[in-house]
Amino acid sequence: MASVIFSVGFNSVYHLSDLPSFVSGSYIVFFDPHCKFLPNISAVNPGKRIDFVSADVLTHYKDQFQPYCVFGCDMKTSYNGTIFRLPLRTVSQATESQLSKQCYSEDDIMHLLDEIHLESSSCMLFLKNMEMINIYDWKPDSNSPDLKHSCSLKSANAGRKQHRDALKRLSGAWTSAWSGISSIPKHLDSFTLHFETKRYAKTAQVEVKLEAFLIVQCLEASTSKIGMMSASVAKRHGVCLLPWAAVAAKVSENNAEV
Repeated sequence: MASVIFSVGFNSVYHLSDLPSFVSGSYIVFFDPHCKFLPNISAVNPGKRIDFVSADVLTHYKDQFQPYCVFGCDMKTSYNGTIFRLPLRTVSQATESQLSKQCYSEDDIMHLLDEIHLESSSCMLFLKNMEMINIYDWKPDSNSPDLKHSCSLKSANAGRKQHRDALKRLSGAWTSAWSGISSIPKHLDSFTLHFETKRYAKTAQVEVKLEAFLIVQCLEASTSKIGMMSASVAKRHGVCLLPWAAVAAKVSENNAEV
């Protein structure tokens, strides 16, 4: 498995929803590309950012903002985290949507979450900060969500973080390399990541999978052929490319039920 990623970032949410939103800090942000769901917006400014603390939105519009009151967020005080809400595109919305004609049912999303569970360890192989993925199912008649799947990095330590942060740490020095002020030596690094993936069944049994991956990552020297090519592209076109590559190989896997 190689780290070749061309990210579409936040735009990927439009596969599922025409009106994504998120809460972070004391703000809630809505995106409405169609300019049809929110009042007083336009194509020039197709969204809203609201300070929900000072506006006291939960008191005035409880039905709209109650769904964000999860995982410690009360929509009254600043929230130390981020919550995304993706209202699923309905059949009727799909017929008119200019973003996607694909609609999604609850069963579709549950199937998607099951697929994420199967790929959760692979999703975290080359990430720098994420150490856990939990998938919950919060039913309408329940006071709290039920944990369905989880995947976490085991044996957290400073050394592992040092390895995972290598690209971010080393890339800062490339500003001088692109301008020709100094040279950057080759960096070759290898380390092992251990994952514990769990599936929680209704019978209280837990399926556990333990996996280990060997990660090898390399930043080529600025004096190498590809390094000089990177510097040339940065100088001529202002495009800053790093000669960085990472690969992963699964070295062990064990399954059990507890």
